Amino acid sequence: MYNDSAESDGVKSEGYSTFNKLWKSLVPSITIMNPMSDLCWSCQQNSTAILRAANKSEVEKNATLKNADDHLFLVQLERSFYKTKCDSCKSDIHSFFFFKWKFLTSTIA
Repeated sequence: MYNDSAESDGVKSEGYSTFNKLWKSLVPSITIMNPMSDLCWSCQQNSTAILRAANKSEVEKNATLKNADDHLFLVQLERSFYKTKCDSCKSDIHSFFFFKWKFLTSTIA
């Protein structure tokens, strides 16, 4: 894309490393975003706590793991509730439009 743009403007295109150096020196405030995590804040904290618990006592490790496990159980319950509600809504919408269509076709006939 850059090479094509430079070529169409009649300008010599720079190599990738030179382009990066120029970019960083001219517009250092514009950066490429780091990949984001899809974990919630509690899951991120629990993952960090589990990694840091490696050199701790077994009691502390078990408490850390139990905390993470309790959170995951709660998340599974919430997800199950959410999926049930979504399925219910889909069913309700389907029923609504089916009966509305049936009503409209019966009034037209």
